Amino acid sequence: MEAERPPARAVTQRKTVTFVRHGVAAHNFHGVQDPHPDEPARYTDSPLTDYGRAQAAAAATITPALGCELLVCAPLSRAIETGLLAFPDAPRIVAHEAVREYAARRYANKRKTRTELAAAFDRVDFSLIESDPDPLFNPDQAEPWPAGPIARAKEFMGWVLQQPERQIAVASHGVFIEVLLRLFSALPEDERVMNCELRTMVVQPSEGGMPCEMVELLPTMEPPEAAVKKECRERGVERQ
Repeated sequence: MEAERPPARAVTQRKTVTFVRHGVAAHNFHGVQDPHPDEPARYTDSPLTDYGRAQAAAAATITPALGCELLVCAPLSRAIETGLLAFPDAPRIVAHEAVREYAARRYANKRKTRTELAAAFDRVDFSLIESDPDPLFNPDQAEPWPAGPIARAKEFMGWVLQQPERQIAVASHGVFIEVLLRLFSALPEDERVMNCELRTMVVQPSEGGMPCEMVELLPTMEPPEAAVKKECRERGVERQ
């Protein structure tokens, strides 16, 4: 007699999570020498460039196919701007400290105060951000690597499973997204996540060391070139 099989996990427990890296920001030099190497603080909470905004707006032409019941943004301006532009119809928008960039000793990764961010982005719910000043940034000591981002990634995915929404978008940062995806063997060590790329996976609760397991990895998406050109033309922005 066959042993009784455990009941299958309910499909409703599965979540489709789309991660989008922010568009090109003021501190993204892409191989070009920093024009202000002696003024590191000038890039504090580095915002999107005009081209980065065009990228993010162009992404909105493909995100409806993914669906978004909940938009989660890292509490840095470039990530919030990207999320709002790429997922303009998200019904619920929250900021979450766990999905912010690796807290290296770079002022670009220092966020503004919660008060300043809430005043600038009134569509976003900042109630999950406990500290008004940035609690992670320290110009003299970086966050533990890679233990810090790994711990935050696990914490965040556990939080995701507790949310009622099934289609979740996350506007975050390159290093954090790469660390998280590699926890699920969803990104080779030599591959980078580029500005405004979208990486989507389907997850469900796990009984192992991770709060969830990946059951499907969807193809990588990026803003269509024609849409980027259109946004650049309409905004009077030079294509980069």
